[in-house]
Amino acid sequence: EVLDLQWRLSYLEGRLDEAMEEVRRGVALFPDDPALQHSAGWCLLELRDPAAAAGFLERACELDPEAADTWYDLALAREQLGDEPAIQAAFQRVWTLDRAAAEATPLVFEHETFEEILRNAIEELPAPVLTSMANVVVIHEEYPDEWILEAPPYDPRLFGLFVGPVVADTRGAQFSGEEPSRIYVFQRNLERQFGHPADLAAEIRITLIHEVGHYLGLEEEDLADRGWL
Repeated sequence: EVLDLQWRLSYLEGRLDEAMEEVRRGVALFPDDPALQHSAGWCLLELRDPAAAAGFLERACELDPEAADTWYDLALAREQLGDEPAIQAAFQRVWTLDRAAAEATPLVFEHETFEEILRNAIEELPAPVLTSMANVVVIHEEYPDEWILEAPPYDPRLFGLFVGPVVADTRGAQFSGEEPSRIYVFQRNLERQFGHPADLAAEIRITLIHEVGHYLGLEEEDLADRGWL
């Protein structure tokens, strides 16, 4: 516990290299502690060394294969390394573990409550965003289905995801309109981090605007320049 507090304090004070050294000392003393292995990997991700991070995170997953957060960080490390099959494999494990946990854990917000917060968040979006969403369907799902693992970004912990034709594709004469543009909003992923209704509403707003940005072909800087974020 002392080692854990020491490296976290160093990290919070912005001393990443010192935090990493303190974690390394902990790993040397307790090499079979999955939490320390995970901490080492996480620090190395922060230090932008994904290859070294992946080594510690893989070891942490071996020691505790049921730790979804560790698999998630391993997926992020592999993402930075560009290892597509390995990214999918790690995210698959996250999806499986999170899905099992979701089935055993009650929702923070009832479906009807979340729907109301979502509906209010949509109504309060800037007028240009609402206009842009005229042909976009917003779908509330409790947790992503397994199809999310089939194509980039693969991440089963996304707050939201845009799927379907972008606006540029819908303007051509050949567009059939058979596949609607959709924004999925994933309740459990949002409420995992935002347990207060006001915080949840604020993050839903941000998520929707980001996904509308994908639909419009806009980068985050473009959204900020328009005053939407």
